[in-house]
This record gives sequence, structure tokens and C-alpha cells, in this order.
Amino acid sequence: MAERWWRRGTVVALAAALAALVYGLVRYLAVADRAVHFPFEIDYGEGIVWQQMRLIMAGQGYGPIDGWPAIVFHYPPVYHLLAGWTAALAGMDQLAAGRLVSIGCTLIAAGLVAVISAGLARAEAGAVARWGGGVLAALILIDIEPVRAWSLVMRVDMVFIALSLGGLWCGLRAVTRPGYAVAAGLLFVAAIYTKQSALAAPAAVFGTLLVLRPRAAVVGIGTAIVGGLVVAALVMAGTRGDFFRHLVVYNVNPVHWGQLPQILLPNLIQNLTYVAIGYLAVFRWRPTRHSLLANPADARFAMVVVYLALTMLMLLMLAKSGASFNYLIEWMCLLAMFAGVTLAEVLAAALARPGFAPDLLSVLIPAAVAVQVLATIDVVDEDFTRRVREAPAAAQVVAMIRATPRPVISDDMVALLRAGKPVLWEPTIFTDLTAEGRWDEQPLLARIRARQFGFFVTYVGSCDLASDKRYSPAVRRAVAAGYPVARRLAGYCVHMPAGAPEIAGGGVKSR
Repeated sequence: MAERWWRRGTVVALAAALAALVYGLVRYLAVADRAVHFPFEIDYGEGIVWQQMRLIMAGQGYGPIDGWPAIVFHYPPVYHLLAGWTAALAGMDQLAAGRLVSIGCTLIAAGLVAVISAGLARAEAGAVARWGGGVLAALILIDIEPVRAWSLVMRVDMVFIALSLGGLWCGLRAVTRPGYAVAAGLLFVAAIYTKQSALAAPAAVFGTLLVLRPRAAVVGIGTAIVGGLVVAALVMAGTRGDFFRHLVVYNVNPVHWGQLPQILLPNLIQNLTYVAIGYLAVFRWRPTRHSLLANPADARFAMVVVYLALTMLMLLMLAKSGASFNYLIEWMCLLAMFAGVTLAEVLAAALARPGFAPDLLSVLIPAAVAVQVLATIDVVDEDFTRRVREAPAAAQVVAMIRATPRPVISDDMVALLRAGKPVLWEPTIFTDLTAEGRWDEQPLLARIRARQFGFFVTYVGSCDLASDKRYSPAVRRAVAAGYPVARRLAGYCVHMPAGAPEIAGGGVKSR
């Protein structure tokens, strides 16, 4: 009798979790559609990626930075090419195309999470429970804030995630069919040439295969090495050797350990349910040395556990200058997979599969998922909603930039491109390069002192440049002297030369 009531409670809790997650998916698709058509900036990095894409498509990527304009390319070109080709083939706005690529790859990643999660679940759970857990894993992935937020923007992350998960799926197949290691190697090369830090997946797949299936590992590693060298030769020839200079020499990232817990802890708390039930599947796994060598299911589970462990180490990259919660995405994708494994067992209990008895935990787990979704659904879309509210201010900034005949330096680089002006310089990376002694900012300072720019646009709502760490102290002083009139405009501050006209609706602060 007690088991019957536990089973009924489990079914109700699962229905609630599914309903909440489907609601989250529907809401995500609506937000994604709005994001594709939203003409202004959602994330700081979108403008520089857009500018980089334009230069790469024009054959001018990865150029020298000792002249003017000076643009550092932070990432390899795969995402930029995908976005550029999509815009060209579809005849659509380039920013919209870039966001569409990110959203599409997010949905591909969710599908791969579903397939892999279903394959990791215990065979005894049955096909319905395993695939049900996989579907729930995919829906959980869409609900995780770092995934949801970064899927909406013109950034490289979701493309490298989709490619890495595709390589993982091929690597899992290679446990019994070594030929799939070739596809895994090629996908990992594509992932690394999307984001150079995409190393955890190939290390986990080929490292596990080296121990458990050496033949498949050799095939995959050989494919990746040859493919990587061929691409390296092509890009080095096409950029006259500057490609790796941008990615290694110019792409400086000073470490600030204090920001690691500042980024990690809020995201852990916000996604605590998914983290807990994901690790529950890992801790319940009880392999033996014999089962790892003889049982393909255990070998595959081990591969994904190794991948999870390596992504945990990669979380140290949160301490890099400029890092954000996008560095959590890969780790959380794997937690979503393992959460699906746990939920497959809950489903098996609800379906009265032999060996899966319903209990208090089988009720609490899906109930916690439902609460998680409903408690955080507004938070995950908050940043985009804020950007929509600020759209009138963004439009006004675009109009001001378009109206001036001079170049403009702007933190909102999408506004520059919308106004028909190129991004000439990105403050954050060059501030770090200047601090490292790798870039001479004196020519820039001379341009500022000569008032060659129409104005500067920063994000400092208080208009206090002293608190804007995107700019070096010398640049801040030069802007304060040459552009002493500050106009507040929503989340922007427009720094203008003396005698500049008023901005309708904006405050004024003269230094």
C-alpha cells in the first residue's frame, strides 16, 4: 500500500516537473525569437565579435595591432565564418544571423544531451524511462541560466559546446565502433578552432579510450593531430603568421582569484537542484576494473565522468580577467546529462520497473526540479528584459554616433556598427595589453588629446570614469581632459567635448 502511494506521488511530481520544464522551453523559444530580431546589444562582447566576423569575411582577420585601427581577435574563426555564411546565404542582418547560429547550436546541444543521457542510464530502467530522462535532461539544459543567457548572443560559446558534445557522442560510440573516433577527432578540431580552450572533451574522450580502447584512441588522436595541423597551416598562411600571435601573445588574461567565487557561488546556488541530482547519478555509480574493461556501458559512463572532472578543473578559468559565467556552461551541460540519468531512475520507479522502488526521494527529486524552474524562470531572462527596456537609450546612442562625422569609441560596440561605423579599438583587451607592456597606448592618447573622436560612450551610469576599469588610468585622464562634459543616458554615459549640445532626457555633469 505504501509503495502505491509513493508511486502516485512520484507520478504527480514528475508531471509537475515536466510541465514546469515545458513552460520554460516555450518561454525560452519566445525570448529567443525576440533576441534574434532585437537590433541592439544584449552582451558586451557581441560588438567586437561582429566586427571580427566582418574583418574575417573580408579576408582582413588577425591583422597587426601596431597601427590604427587596432583589433585583437580573441578566438579562432569557425564561429565567425558560420555567422557570416548564415547572414550571406539567408540575406539577413549579421547580428541576427550570429544569434541564430548560437540558438540553433543550443538546440543541437540539448538534443545531444538527451541522446547521451538516455545512453548513460541503466538498461534495466527500460527504454521509456531512459528516453524520458533524456528529454528531461535536454529541458533542464535549456533552463540553466548560463546556457539560456549565452545562447541568445553573438558569441562563440554555444557553437563550441555543440561541437564538443558531438565529439563526445562519437567518442562514446567509438567504445564499440572505433571508426567513430575519426568523426570525434574532426569535431574536436572544429571545436578547438571555435574556442581554443575546448580541450576538456578531447582529453576526456581520448584519455579514456587510451586506457580502455587503445585502438580507437590512436585513430581519433591521429585524426585530430592531422586535422589540426592542416587547419593551422591554412590559417597561418592566410594571416601571414599573425593567427597564433593574436590567440597566444595578444590574448592576455590577468588572473583575479577573487572573482572566481563571485561568479561560481551565485550560479551554484541558483542551479543547486540540477547540481545535486547530477552528482547523485555519479555517486551512485559503482564500477569495477573488470566492468570498465568488459562492459561498454561502464566504459561510456567513465568517459563522461572524466569529462565532468576535467570541466570542474576548467572552472579555474573563471579567475581570468574578462571571464564570465559562460565558463560554467560546459560543466553544467554534463550535470544536465547526469540529472537525466537520475530522473530516468525516478521514471523507472513510477513505471514499476523491476528493481526500481518508489520512495520519498523519487518524489522529492522531480518536485525539486519543478520548484527550481518556477523559482528562477524570471531571473534567467532578466538581463535580456533589461536590455529591451534600455532599447530607446540604445537607439538614441546609435543616432548620435551616426550623426557625428568623427569616429567614436564606445563600450557598446553594437551601437557603432548599427550606426554604420566600424569598431576601431576595444578598451578592455588593450588595457590589459598596456599593463603587460605589449601595446603602446601613446598614439591613442595623442588622438584623444587632439580630439579626433566625436565622443566616448561608457557603461558607467554615474559618469565617474575613475571607476571604469575597462580603460587604463592614462586613457581615463585623457578622456576626462578632452571630453569634460558627461551626459547620462539610461545605462550609458556619453563623454563629450566642451560646448556639446544637450541630450534630450539625459542628465548633465560637467567636470
